[in-house]
Amino acid sequence: MPSAGRWSADLGAGSAYALPSFTNRFLVESVFALGNPNLKPERVQDVHCGLNWIQPLAVNSRLSGSLKGFLRNTNNMVVWQRNWRGQYYPDNLDQAKAYGVELATSWRSDFLLKEVTGALTWQNVLNATPNSPWYGNRVPFQPELFGNLGGSVTITSQVDLLADMRFASRRFSRESNLDPLSATGAGMEPYTVLNVALRWQVRLEESRLLITSTTGVDNVTDLRYELLERMPMPGRTWRLQLKLQQK
Repeated sequence: MPSAGRWSADLGAGSAYALPSFTNRFLVESVFALGNPNLKPERVQDVHCGLNWIQPLAVNSRLSGSLKGFLRNTNNMVVWQRNWRGQYYPDNLDQAKAYGVELATSWRSDFLLKEVTGALTWQNVLNATPNSPWYGNRVPFQPELFGNLGGSVTITSQVDLLADMRFASRRFSRESNLDPLSATGAGMEPYTVLNVALRWQVRLEESRLLITSTTGVDNVTDLRYELLERMPMPGRTWRLQLKLQQK
C-alpha cells in the first residue's frame, strides 16, 4: 500500500479458476436466450503492474489514485453466442487474451461531499484460439472503453444522497466484427446510465443494531440500451432496500 503523500509501484501475477454461474448453466429458455449446462470452468492467468499514490489534502480528507496496466490470458472464456433461432446462449471460447490500462481515482472526506470515485478502463479483448476463422478479432460484446463515476453527499447526520454513472463504448455483436445492423460496422451503440438513491441509517445502541434503508431510481433518464443485441435492459426503475446489521 502507498504511504501518505507518496508514490508506490506494484508488479504482480496470478491465476484464477472460475466455475460457470448457475444462471449461465440453467437459464430458463425464452425467445431471447437459454442456458448451457455443458459450460467448462474458466482458467485465467494475469500479469499486471501499476503506480499508486495518495495525498492528504486537509483535515480528514485525502485524494488517491492508481494507473495500472494488465495482460490476461483466459482459457474457456464464457462468451455469448447466437444459435440458428436467434437465441443467445453462453459458450466457451477456447483461448482469449486481453490487455489494457485502468485509471482510477478517489476523494474522501468528512465534509458535505463525502466521497467521489471514478475509474476508466481501455481494453482490447481478442480471440486467441489457433485455427479459428476469427483469430485476432475482438470478442463480441466486450467494450473497448468503459468506466464509472460515483459520489455521495451528506444531507443530515443520518441521510446521504448517492449517485453513480457508468458507461461503455461500442461493442461488436458478431465474431466477424462486421455488424450488419450498423452502417459504420462499429457495432452496438454506446450507453451511459445514471442511478441515484437516498440512504438513511440509524443505529439502535441498546441492541447494537444498524438499520440501513435505501430508496433509489435506476436508469434515471429512462435510456433504452442493450448489453446483448435485441435484449433491452430495464428502463427507469424504482427500488427500495432495507438492511439490518448487528454490530
